[in-house]
Amino acid sequence: MIVVLDRSVSMRGQIEEAEVAAGGFVSALETIGVTTALVELYQDTARMVKPFQSPVESRRAAVANGAVGGSTPLTDALVLSRERVKHGNHYPFLLVISDGLPNDKEAYLSELSATQFPVVGVNIASEGRADREFDEYYNICRRADPTNVGEVLSNLTREIVF
Repeated sequence: MIVVLDRSVSMRGQIEEAEVAAGGFVSALETIGVTTALVELYQDTARMVKPFQSPVESRRAAVANGAVGGSTPLTDALVLSRERVKHGNHYPFLLVISDGLPNDKEAYLSELSATQFPVVGVNIASEGRADREFDEYYNICRRADPTNVGEVLSNLTREIVF
């Protein structure tokens, strides 16, 4: 499973909660034997900060650093994730924690249609934004506010697994 953490500039003020939720989620999955990776969207780039073979504890400083900057290159995250899944014996599943929309809607939707595994989104949306605004970008999408990202992840996990 790959978790994508949005660190775009719009995540300022909510990145700490998102980091705690993402790190806790990955750690809990590793505890039950699920192989995980973590990709961040930072400074207009999608990059792997915790490869599949590395435990999240060994990458704590990379996961929980409070950094934000740039935009939301979700298309690049999809491409990177598909490449990583191809080269390993990993459960193909992508979870995106973000507050925004992809930089390039058409390119993202094209890459999404070429993705052969579930892409699930937890959108940290501000008040007034409709939940359905994000639906077309994910197979399953749930809304969170900065204070309940971890709770939404837990509920989503129960919903998908059971």
